Amino acid sequence: MKKIIKRVIGIILVLVLVLAMAFGIYVNDYYHATHAANNILTAEQKKAAKDDQLLVFKPEGQIKAGFIFYPGGKVEYKAYTPLLKKLANQGILCLCPHMPFNLAVFASDKAKGMQKDYPEVTKWYIGGHSLGGVMASQYAYKHQKDFDGMIFLASYPTHSFKNSSLKAITLYGSQDHVLNKKSYQKNKKNFPKQTKEVIFEGGNHGQFANYGKQSGDGKASITSLQQQEETVKAIMQLMNN
Repeated sequence: MKKIIKRVIGIILVLVLVLAMAFGIYVNDYYHATHAANNILTAEQKKAAKDDQLLVFKPEGQIKAGFIFYPGGKVEYKAYTPLLKKLANQGILCLCPHMPFNLAVFASDKAKGMQKDYPEVTKWYIGGHSLGGVMASQYAYKHQKDFDGMIFLASYPTHSFKNSSLKAITLYGSQDHVLNKKSYQKNKKNFPKQTKEVIFEGGNHGQFANYGKQSGDGKASITSLQQQEETVKAIMQLMNN
């Protein structure tokens, strides 16, 4: 009997080890920010990212609104620097946290406490890219009074905001082959009534950020710069209305 128990324990330990190794390989295989994205970061931002694992893009002038942004699954958060920097140039305070294992599913409440550090900001939005948008919407669902709207980049909410007063925008590229279109259509009913849908002709999944080509994604016929500039315009229209 003791031999059987030892054998079972041994098998369990081996399985745990194999699973741990598989998980380690999975989470360490992620999309890194390009050199162009990293070069935009200031020395102060790089230090803050290292110490606090939070990127802050603060406008030089008056702050029109705050935006908490969750990065996509298995994408380094620094890859969103070009997009968020462009929004900051338009007067939007952007906060982009690092996610455990680069997966927002492990920290959907990462936005907690961020707003209190900026009491001067009276309007707040939350959103994200792909998996990040889904997780951001889960936080927003529990804290709807804290936000004015949501922003989804190739993403969607899994909780119903049908009766919510929040406004929202959902954006994706016509060549996006990563976004699960069936899930998107299934969850489309969950968007707030005040939701605008924007489809970028020629855009794809990965060009909302700067991390290179994503596996399985479609070939874009517009540049990442064009897609990000159009994204900023659409987001600003939402925030200014």
